Amino acid sequence: MQLRYRGLDFEVVDKLSGEATGTAERVKSMVADWVVKDWNPMPGQEMRQGVIDYERDPEKFLFNYMVKSLTSGIKTSVTKE
Repeated sequence: MQLRYRGLDFEVVDKLSGEATGTAERVKSMVADWVVKDWNPMPGQEMRQGVIDYERDPEKFLFNYMVKSLTSGIKTSVTKE
């Protein structure tokens, strides 16, 4: 999977309040910023390839498989190795 992006930024929010004001959310956001790369491709480097690796459960609907497969590819594309 090739996922081209620039300036990826996000923050972890509390499920109940929908805000990122707590200490736990700020710490999780800092860790996530450390794990996730901001650009693909990074300046002066080749584009990173995401690996789609998800085994289909035949009991589940096809769209579930598609979403889980894409999610696995996105995760491996945006995280540092």
